[in-house]
Amino acid sequence: MVDKKYMKYTLRIPVEGDMSLLYYHGSSSQSPSSINYMSVTLQGQEIHFNYQIPANQLENIEGLFTVDISGYEFNTKILKSEIETYNKTLHGFISPLLDEREKEVSRNKSMISSIKIPIKRRTDVSHTYDIPEIRRKIDIKNISPKATVAEPTLPVVEYEYILKVMKSMAFAMERSPTTFMSLNEPQIRDFFLISLNGHYEGNATGETFNGAGKTDILIRYKDQNAFIAECLMWKGAEYLSEKITQLFGYITWRDTKTAINIFSTNKDLSGILDKIKEVMESHPNFKSKIKLQSVELQTETIFCYEFLHPTDKGKSILLTVMAFQIFKV
Repeated sequence: MVDKKYMKYTLRIPVEGDMSLLYYHGSSSQSPSSINYMSVTLQGQEIHFNYQIPANQLENIEGLFTVDISGYEFNTKILKSEIETYNKTLHGFISPLLDEREKEVSRNKSMISSIKIPIKRRTDVSHTYDIPEIRRKIDIKNISPKATVAEPTLPVVEYEYILKVMKSMAFAMERSPTTFMSLNEPQIRDFFLISLNGHYEGNATGETFNGAGKTDILIRYKDQNAFIAECLMWKGAEYLSEKITQLFGYITWRDTKTAINIFSTNKDLSGILDKIKEVMESHPNFKSKIKLQSVELQTETIFCYEFLHPTDKGKSILLTVMAFQIFKV
């Protein structure tokens, strides 16, 4: 057993600035010369150098202080220099992103001002349904007469109204292909949300159309999904099949009204329509074709199907596919 005497010292160095940066180091750094005797802690706006030095080495303590402080000064200078260099690059990185966002907002405003259909429902239109949170009233029905708690479901008439709103938005895209053909799926989705929110504008709580996870379009009522839709650019039958699987992955037991909007930049839309019908009717959950009630939706580019619910084969869901064409003539 070795008996040694030690002395403990704490050297406190005041620091200005963000103390959290001291947990990092630059591309180069110096280690304390007295690492065997010293530990460092951060307390408030101070660095504490905590020494425990053998009594027979106390004559070297001032030299240890000087070297250790010099090392930390060197480290902070390197760190400060590299932070300043990095910050100078941020403007060049962020500025183009802000410019592109500003251009996108400008394009959106120009598109909205050119649309010939109303973006919001007129105040003089009679309202048939009665849900206070949503500007256009939706009649939420109980899906099971035996249910002890009412479950929300979207009536077919309201489901078809939503489809007609999206169809009008898509027709505007077809009439202005130059504006829309370069957009990706999330950007196209945003235009549908703009139009749909004009018809189903919620109150301050935001119970309205919004993105939910990776779901493209969603209408919710009292925390329940009433309608779910996906938007996609045509990339072939296999991609459509993947999107159907993706859509069904979002669906819970309560979800029964869905849609997929397909946009094609190809001229051969007739051939694409045949492939769409083939994919839909060969799907393992396919049950039957459905004729929509609205005459406006009875077109050769809109198909409605009844599918077995992916989580409960005893239930059915409606899935409407609407195909549109956007390309330069």
